[in-house]
Amino acid sequence: MNIKVLLQAVNTTWMLLPSYAESLSLMVHKLFAGEAVDLGDEDEQPKEYAWAVDAKANRIGSVTDAVNNGVAVIELHGAVMKYDYCGSVGTQSLAKALQQANDNPSISAIVFRVDSPGGSVDGTQEFAIELANSKKPVVTFVNGMMCSAAMWLGSSTAFRIASSETATVGSIGTMCSWRDFTAYYDKIGIKSHEVYASDSTQKNIQFREANGKNQDGKSNYEPLIKTWLDPLNGIFTSAIQKNLPNADKTVLNGGHYIASEAMKRGLVDAIGNFEGAVKKALELGQAQQTLTQTQKSNTMKWKNFLGLIGFSTAVGSASEIKLSDANVDSMEAVITELDRFKTSLATITTERDGLQTRVSQLEQTIAANNTKITSLEEEVVKLSKSDGATVSTVISEKDKTGGGENVDATKMDFQKDLYNKI
Repeated sequence: MNIKVLLQAVNTTWMLLPSYAESLSLMVHKLFAGEAVDLGDEDEQPKEYAWAVDAKANRIGSVTDAVNNGVAVIELHGAVMKYDYCGSVGTQSLAKALQQANDNPSISAIVFRVDSPGGSVDGTQEFAIELANSKKPVVTFVNGMMCSAAMWLGSSTAFRIASSETATVGSIGTMCSWRDFTAYYDKIGIKSHEVYASDSTQKNIQFREANGKNQDGKSNYEPLIKTWLDPLNGIFTSAIQKNLPNADKTVLNGGHYIASEAMKRGLVDAIGNFEGAVKKALELGQAQQTLTQTQKSNTMKWKNFLGLIGFSTAVGSASEIKLSDANVDSMEAVITELDRFKTSLATITTERDGLQTRVSQLEQTIAANNTKITSLEEEVVKLSKSDGATVSTVISEKDKTGGGENVDATKMDFQKDLYNKI
């Protein structure tokens, strides 16, 4: 462990799973007891904590050079800390990787891969806000443990998937623990002194009271609880309730659960593998892209309307618009014109419907007339055949009797009679 991490463990407030906090306190005890403690390489750089994968969860490169439709993976492994120490990445670096993923148009979504017991209060809220405000959807994959401060971070994302039913989730609560070495120091002849300025009556009052450094020499934890732990816990639990409004309220008492129970209580949404987390992230990314396109279309329509009422410059959201009297007058004129158009459209629609009815009637009349004409034409053909034969017979008979001079008259009478029939 890096000496800076150790100092943080001693001097700052942590949101940690108690068992992990106990391991840190044992290391502190060894250090004060003069035992050998491996503090690690102070200059060791954090291991890889951000990369990109494809739809099948195969690595395709870094967050910055990912191909189209890639998914960024940002990993938190170990204690949550603000700064990079001893090979562990801090929330500031994680936030930078998140920003890179949001800035790369080839990244569609983000998977926040977590295996952490919690960590330092400092930096947790800031990174939780970054996760909540991510332009691209973030899915948390619990790869073993997501407790305390890590739970705060995971709750800030769009969806949470635990790697197995035995993953540990929760520990939503705030505690403070320390070791009082006063008796040990007295035993080895070390006497500690604390001196405060005359006006610094409240400086460290919570810890002075808790350590029994008051008039009666008894430990009083109430100031530490009321002025430090309760306010911090209120911020923590309020954030969880905001992020997970449907979660069972019992999860706010500090308990931690295996994933199957955590899912029943609303702390995680599903149990699955890493590839499933990537798939879910892509689904959310596609849904967000569709929504964004719809919003852009609506924005263009809104800006076009604003142009009609006199806004010549680009505007942001509707909440940023301040209408002048001229804008209001223009808007009223546009609304009046729209009403007139609506009335005219209704009139035109009525007229159109009447014309369509009239056209339908005319089409029916034409169809009936066509049927009648066809019938008459057929009758003409029949009459032509039968009457034509009679005329020929009459003419023939008159020729035989020498009545040829009346043939033309007979033809004319027949034609007249045929015309009258038609």
